[in-house]
Amino acid sequence: MLFILIAAVYALAVQKSILADKRDEYKVGELPADWDVPPSYAGLIPIPTTKEQKSIFFWYFEAQVPLEDNPPLIIWLQGGPGSSSMIGLFYEMGPFFINEKIEKNPNTWNKHAAMLFIDNPVGTGFSFVQDNPKSVEDLDYIATSDLIDPNTAIFHQKCLAYERYDKPNYKNGYPTNQAAVANDLIYFLDEFYTIFPEQKESRLYVTGESYAGKYVPALAYHIHKVNQKRQDFKIPLVGVGIGNGLTDPITQIKYHAPLALALGLVSHKVAKDIEKLAELAIHYICRFDWENALKARQTLFNIFKTESGSINWYDVRKSSTQYDREPMLSFLDLESTRQAINVGDHAYGKDPNIDIHMRDDIMQSAASYFPELLDNGYQVLLYQGQFDFRDGVWSNSEWIEHINWKHQKKYLNADRQIWKQEQVAGYYTRFENLVRFELLNAGHLAPGDQGLYTLKMIEEFLLGYK
Repeated sequence: MLFILIAAVYALAVQKSILADKRDEYKVGELPADWDVPPSYAGLIPIPTTKEQKSIFFWYFEAQVPLEDNPPLIIWLQGGPGSSSMIGLFYEMGPFFINEKIEKNPNTWNKHAAMLFIDNPVGTGFSFVQDNPKSVEDLDYIATSDLIDPNTAIFHQKCLAYERYDKPNYKNGYPTNQAAVANDLIYFLDEFYTIFPEQKESRLYVTGESYAGKYVPALAYHIHKVNQKRQDFKIPLVGVGIGNGLTDPITQIKYHAPLALALGLVSHKVAKDIEKLAELAIHYICRFDWENALKARQTLFNIFKTESGSINWYDVRKSSTQYDREPMLSFLDLESTRQAINVGDHAYGKDPNIDIHMRDDIMQSAASYFPELLDNGYQVLLYQGQFDFRDGVWSNSEWIEHINWKHQKKYLNADRQIWKQEQVAGYYTRFENLVRFELLNAGHLAPGDQGLYTLKMIEEFLLGYK
C-alpha cells in the first residue's frame, strides 16, 4: 500500500513537472517598454481537426490585480473574417498600446480579469494552415469587383427563417462555417486548459466585436452542447459579450440606407439605390443564395464609399481618415517580437483563403443561437457605439428585440436607463441575463474610443450588476 501511495505521489509530481515545462515554453520574452510589463504567455497550439497541419496563435495575460481567488477569464475574438485579435490587444482593451514602444493601457480589461486573445480562424494573424501565403490586410473584407446593378433587383415578399448549419465543414483545413470555427476553438480551449489548469476554476466569458458577432454566439452554443455530453471536464462558460456585431445580416442590412441619409452622407437618390441593394441582398438570403447576397452587400458598401467620399464607415466622425495599423504591423514583423511571443518564423497577416472559404458564411445569421443561450442562463452583453455606420445601434436593434427567449416580452417592456459616469456615457436596457448598451461618442471599435467607460461596462457585467 505504501509503495502504491509513493508511486502515485511520484506520478503526480512528474505530471506537474511536465505541465510546468509546457507552460514555460509559452512564456513571453522581453518586450520594448520603459515600465514593468506584466508577465504573459503566447504561442501556437496545433489544431488536428483536419489532415492539414495548422495552429492557432494566442496571447494570454493573468489578471493584474485579482479581486478573487479565481478571477474570470475573458476571451477576445476580433472580426473579419480574418481580422487579428492583436487589434483588440494593442488598440482597445489589452494591457498595453503600441507606438514606438509598448505603453501601458490604464483602461485595460486585464486589470481584474485574465485575458486570452486568439487569432481566429486559422489563417488569421499568426494562426496558420501550413504552406499558404498571407497578406497584411487586417480589416473587414469588402470586395470591389462583381458589382450588381441595383436596378435589376427582384424584391421578396416575405422571408421565412432560414437554416443554420451545425455540422463542421472544412476546405483544405480552413473552416467554411461557424460550426467548424467553433470546433477548432473548442479543441484549442481543451489544450489551453491542459497547459493552464488553474483556469479550469475560473468563470469564462467569450467576447469579441464585428464579425465576432457570429463567432461568439456560435462558440458559446457549441461549448454548451459539448458540455452537455461530457462526463468529466466541462468548459466553465458563464457569459458572452459582443460589441458592434455583424450577427443578423438579413435585418442589419436594411438600416444602411436610412442611416446614411440621416447622417447627411448621401443624397436621397443614392439612399434609394442603397435601399434597393439591401432589398436585393435580402431576396438572395431568402433563397439561400449567399454568393449573390454578398455581392449585393459589397455593391452597397462600394456605392456608399464612392458617394460619401470614402467616409470611415467604422466611425463617421473620422471623415475619410482610416485606421493606422502600421505601428502594430511593424512591431509584430520584428524578429525580436516573433521570438519573444514564440512564433518563430511564422508571418503575421491575413491568409486570403479565409475570404475564399468563409465567403458563404458572411450573409448567414447567427441570431438563432441566442434563445438557447439566454434560456439556459448564460449572461449576454451586447453593446454598440453610436457613430458606427456598419454595425452600430440602429442596425443591431431589430434582431435583438426579436430574440425569441423566455423573457422576451419583459425585456422589451424594461425601461431604457440613462448610464451616467462622470457624464452621460450612454444608455442601457437590462432584464435578467440580457443587457444591451448604446455607447455615446464611440464607433465600431468602442473600447478604443471609450476605454474608461467600456472598462466600467465590462466590470459591471462580470460582477453581475451587484
